[in-house]
Amino acid sequence: MSWRIEPLPPPLFPLLDKFYREQRSHMRVARARRAWAVRGEQGLVGGVCLTPVATGHWLTSLLIAPAARGRGVASDLLCRVRADTSGAIWLFCHPELEGFYRRSG
Repeated sequence: MSWRIEPLPPPLFPLLDKFYREQRSHMRVARARRAWAVRGEQGLVGGVCLTPVATGHWLTSLLIAPAARGRGVASDLLCRVRADTSGAIWLFCHPELEGFYRRSG
């Protein structure tokens, strides 16, 4: 599987909301100011949103489609987000994801 990671301009945020709904996720782009989409051969396979705060950003909704998990998509996505973003990035996550986020910086 190959994929492209690209910043998503605000007028295209509804595409990411549609992806979240298709994955039966409660995540939404709502207050995000920055978003990235991961496009695979069959369309969107992932996305992430950041919401700015005083000295950094909150990571508010990272999701990879189940069929694309375990292939490094999320790691590549976070690497791109960190490269495109100045300041700290904070998040809350499920305890079982803590190791992944620690390894991802």
